[in-house]
Amino acid sequence: PLSKLTSAIWQRQIRRLQRGILKFSNAAKAEQCKLVVEAERLLDELLGQPDLDGDSLCQLIRRCASWLHAPVFKALAGVDEASPPDGQQDSANLQCRIRQLLIRALNHVD
Repeated sequence: PLSKLTSAIWQRQIRRLQRGILKFSNAAKAEQCKLVVEAERLLDELLGQPDLDGDSLCQLIRRCASWLHAPVFKALAGVDEASPPDGQQDSANLQCRIRQLLIRALNHVD
């Protein structure tokens, strides 16, 4: 059984994750892009330090993980080869950048 302290820690982390999800999903596309650019800059800054700050790296990973959406696969039958609308393409590119950022960050976690 989980102790009360462990349970409280989990509850706090879940609330933090939920706030991150809401903040990103409620943001306009331009704001979302700005958040991703800032996260990419922060990751570059963290990885450029001689002594890697593991706590800051984990905090960035948690934040970016809350921005992920599940991949959406479209049925191939009946789908023409026209490009998706700009909004969908921008969102897909943003999700790709978030995944790349997370992969880079996770490669540096011990």
